[in-house]
Amino acid sequence: MIRLSTRCLLSACSLIALTSCVSLKAVTVDRKTALENQILGTMQRMEPELILLSSTRGPATDGKSKSQRHRQAIEAALVRAFYRDDIDQLKDKQLVGEARGWRLAITQKTSAALSQLVERENQARDLLVQHLISLSPRLRASDIARVRDVLYRMQVANAQAGHRVQDEKGVWRTAVGKQAQPATDANQ
Repeated sequence: MIRLSTRCLLSACSLIALTSCVSLKAVTVDRKTALENQILGTMQRMEPELILLSSTRGPATDGKSKSQRHRQAIEAALVRAFYRDDIDQLKDKQLVGEARGWRLAITQKTSAALSQLVERENQARDLLVQHLISLSPRLRASDIARVRDVLYRMQVANAQAGHRVQDEKGVWRTAVGKQAQPATDANQ
């Protein structure tokens, strides 16, 4: 009888000692929110249409009746695809960067042509945000800032090393991989 109690006591002590040495910590690794997944899904559904329309001349119509907003969104995506290389080169030179609210911003003034390019990009982004909101029954026009914030965070997370990004406080930083470092020049 004493042996059984001693065994139980030893087992209980071992269990207590073992559980006190083990600690569990929940870590979330790059989990996308439902809104991020919805935005990515919508953009991916537009890609096949962009591929088909990118080789055509004239307006982006495929013979099917599409809403005006949908046609505008496709045109906006085509504009963004057309200028993507130019914008990437400007980002490499740190002349433009990703600002809060999913806006492309000029970080160093150079020319009127640069201003026009940035304006076209931002207009295309505006149309895409409006289209994303119109596609979701859960989103309203009042959610524009929320959608822009998600798109901005996704853009910053994918920024290439050396590109300029504006942090949540409005400070310009230089992206290093997936992190942005504080800017070191006077262009803040």
